[in-house]
Amino acid sequence: MWNWLKSVFAGLLQDEIKRLITLGLGTALAGQGAVLWAYGKAFFWDTHPLPGWVILSVVGVGILFVSSVALNIVQWQRTRRRNFAIVAEGHPMALHWSMGKNGERPVMQVSGDFSIANLSQHNLVIPRIELIVSYKVFGFIPRRRRVAGIVANNVIQARKQGRDRLIWMIDPPVLEQGQTMSARPIIVDSFGHTSKGEWREWPYVG
Repeated sequence: MWNWLKSVFAGLLQDEIKRLITLGLGTALAGQGAVLWAYGKAFFWDTHPLPGWVILSVVGVGILFVSSVALNIVQWQRTRRRNFAIVAEGHPMALHWSMGKNGERPVMQVSGDFSIANLSQHNLVIPRIELIVSYKVFGFIPRRRRVAGIVANNVIQARKQGRDRLIWMIDPPVLEQGQTMSARPIIVDSFGHTSKGEWREWPYVG
């Protein structure tokens, strides 16, 4: 009985301590937020060698610029690590899509002829290919969709290249018949690294 009462009181005490800590942190953060808001308003309207809004605008643009540079550096580093180069062939039917059916459901059948080169010193397996499709909902809201595909030649020797036809099925469709699709192919290799092709236009073929 004593052990049961002790456990109950201990649980209540722990809950109360947690509540007080949470309340204290919330109050402190709210107080700091109010102070920063008041300081920001005062800085914005006070007299400086330059108007406050100009200084804040310059700082904002600087932050956006630094963020953009950082994101580009990250993307560049990822590109350097790619193990495959994937380039679409140049003939007119190299990239295209058409409307088919999966049972009674309409599906987009996407096909692309590519030259694929293994840039690494190892024989590589291609366990998965993907396609990122860019489209618009209601004609103006940009969306992207990633779908998995099929590759026939999934083993490429070190420092070798080959030609292959990559196939994807998009179910349900994201475009209407006759529309041109914008998409980029992606290869995921056996090390888990991704190699991306360029964004290209894929015309509809009826």
